[in-house]
Amino acid sequence: MCVGGAESRLVPPSSLRHRCIFGYFMPMPKTSESVEDYLERIYELIEDKGYARTVDIARTLRIRQASVTRMVQKLAKRVCAL
Repeated sequence: MCVGGAESRLVPPSSLRHRCIFGYFMPMPKTSESVEDYLERIYELIEDKGYARTVDIARTLRIRQASVTRMVQKLAKRVCAL
């Protein structure tokens, strides 16, 4: 539960995805299915090996390594923006 002052801040609109930050519900960008696939694969590789290389992600998702590199760069920008 998000802790804050005004009651209106505590319950996010049901039509938007939100995250509780400093007591306020902040809208979060929607995540595409492909982004979720990348994140799941990265998580699984880190759980198995302790690291996730772009070559391993590309091999397991059956896509080009350059595509993985671009997505990892986009994900890094998203994390920095939070």
